[in-house]
Amino acid sequence: MAESLDVLTDMLEERLHSKQHPATALEYAAKAVIRDNYREHGRVVFNGDGYSDAWKAEAHRRGLKNLTQAPQAIAEYGAPETIEMFEKCSVLSESELMAQKEVFLDKYTKKVGVEVNCALRMVRSTILPVCRRYQSQLAQDVINVKEALGVESAAATAKDELIDLTNTIDDMCDRTRHLEKERDALQDDDDDDDEMARAEFAAEHLVPSLEALREPVDQLETIVSNDMWPLPTYQELLHMK
Repeated sequence: MAESLDVLTDMLEERLHSKQHPATALEYAAKAVIRDNYREHGRVVFNGDGYSDAWKAEAHRRGLKNLTQAPQAIAEYGAPETIEMFEKCSVLSESELMAQKEVFLDKYTKKVGVEVNCALRMVRSTILPVCRRYQSQLAQDVINVKEALGVESAAATAKDELIDLTNTIDDMCDRTRHLEKERDALQDDDDDDDEMARAEFAAEHLVPSLEALREPVDQLETIVSNDMWPLPTYQELLHMK
C-alpha cells in the first residue's frame, strides 16, 4: 500500500507540474492517473467468485500467480521485488525479511504437525474403538436375524451394511497408517535446517494425506449409530441439535 501510494503520488505530481499541461486541474490529473493505472494493472481486478475454477483459469490467462500452498506464498518474502519494496519503504531489511520467512515456514510446518497428531489421536483413541464396537454389534445382529428366521437371505441387508462398515474401517486404518508414515518421515528430518523443504513436504504430503483420512471418517459418521458416535456430527453442528 505504501509503495503504491508513493508511486501514485509521483505520477500525480508529474502531471500537475507537466510543462505540457501547466494548468491541469487536480481532479483531471487524478482521473488521468487512475485511468492509466487501471489500463496497466486492470488484469488484477475481478468482481466474480474468486474461489471458482473459472477464476483460476482466467487468472492463469491474465498471467497472475496462483499460489495454492502456504509455503509458496511465504517464499515470496525472499523475492527480489519484495525485498526492494520493503527496503525502499524502510520497513524491513533483506536480512529481516529472510528471518521472517524462516520463522513463518517453521510455524507453518509445526501447525500442520499439530493438526496431524491431533487427527491421529482422535482416530486411534476415539473413532476407531467406537467403530469396532458398532462393527461387533452389527455382526451380532446378522447372526441373530439369521438364527431367528432360519434363512440366510433374511440377514442380507444387515450383512451388506456390515461389509460396507468393515471396508470403510479398513480404508480409514490404511490411510491412518499412511499418514503416520508421512508424519514420521518429517520428524526424522527435525535436524534439517532447510525450513522451505520441510514446509513443502508438509504441504505436499501431510496435508493431502490428512484430507484423505477425513474421507472415510466422514463416511463412518453417516454409518455408525448416532448414539454411539463420540463426536458432534455435522448435523448437530449445523442445526445445534
